[in-house]
Amino acid sequence: MAQKEDPVFQGFFCGYWDILVDDFRWFNKYKTISLFVSHCHSDHYINLDRDDILEKLRSSQCRLYATRQTIKILTNKPHLNRLNGLFTEVVIGQSFQAGREDLINVQVLPAEHCPGSVMFLFTRNDGLRTLYTGDFRLAVDKELHRSITEKPIDHLYMDTTFFTDNEIPHYQCFPTHQKSVELFREFIAERPDSTFHIEFRAGREAILQGLSQYFSVCASRHIWNAFEGIQEILKDITFDPTYRIHIGEHYTHDISCQKKRETCELCEKDTIYLRPSIEWRYYNGCSPDQKIYEKKHDQAYKIAYSSHNSNEECERFMELVRARKIYPIAKPEHMTKTQIRNAVKKFQIVAGGGESEKEHEEQPTDCPPMDVTECSEAVGPHQVLDSEMHDSEFNFPSSSYPTLLVDDITVQTEDDTMDN
Repeated sequence: MAQKEDPVFQGFFCGYWDILVDDFRWFNKYKTISLFVSHCHSDHYINLDRDDILEKLRSSQCRLYATRQTIKILTNKPHLNRLNGLFTEVVIGQSFQAGREDLINVQVLPAEHCPGSVMFLFTRNDGLRTLYTGDFRLAVDKELHRSITEKPIDHLYMDTTFFTDNEIPHYQCFPTHQKSVELFREFIAERPDSTFHIEFRAGREAILQGLSQYFSVCASRHIWNAFEGIQEILKDITFDPTYRIHIGEHYTHDISCQKKRETCELCEKDTIYLRPSIEWRYYNGCSPDQKIYEKKHDQAYKIAYSSHNSNEECERFMELVRARKIYPIAKPEHMTKTQIRNAVKKFQIVAGGGESEKEHEEQPTDCPPMDVTECSEAVGPHQVLDSEMHDSEFNFPSSSYPTLLVDDITVQTEDDTMDN
């Protein structure tokens, strides 16, 4: 069997021996005492449910950090609910001490990828500054947090999902979330007699919240289960299937995919299927600035939307951050790891004040030395583009679907309370 390629990012940073972020397969390799989860997507909590981690969390030998929204979404998942009560909640805009003897200052910054997604800025007591973006979507014209720009970043670990070094024009520029919402709104408004099923997963809340300002939106039980306890999302949805805008999972998970025209899981009617995505511009041979793609004879459409930065936004971010060393944490599908690492070097040289490329060729000596072949069977983050190819994020038993009163309609289930 062919050996799987080791992932671009494996959870550890140069200069930090006692922390892991988003990938916990190496937990036993070092005396890790601080664990961080940047957001709720499954490729960012790899091996978090392993028994040795749970044992050390319960005995207070290590700590696990995440935001309130990430904690709720993860512990709502049946296979992760035993982590309930073991997280330490962090708040965007605040800082705290972590690591061995609390020698690392950690600042929590917004990433705007999905609910509760954050960037972490680590500062050692000797001044080494490391910024980890996780997955992020920050507008080009948005002012960055002062803590990022007040002085250069030594090491930047950046989401490069769509950083193609200008090789693929389809990924050069994306619509803002506001513009994507407007595309959905106009598309729906032009078809007043149609029912719509919108594929939904964490990271697409801007669509839900934007459309709810104009239409009543009905959600599947999977959506409720995923976001139970997160009122800032639940307040925008109802459970009345008579409404004509429905949100749920991909139809291949929710309903039969054998028909040419799919049946909505909520109303069991033929619907127009809408998928928020951006990769189709490239894979379907569309023009780089196309906004909507129609699947012929299938009542299905893809509308331009991305929860990752475009190539242009990645470039702008690197220019503003002025990092001495840049490490990509995602490998675009069409590029090798060597290609993506070389592509970001151009920005660390320019931003770092004209340092020569030779100064950055060798691995820093304070990186944890490890043999990646020991983990060759594990699948790392970002081996595929997540908004097109991930498995379902919302796989929950129906027994956790609670009673809700929405517009005088009662949805009765086995639970009679809702966690607020």
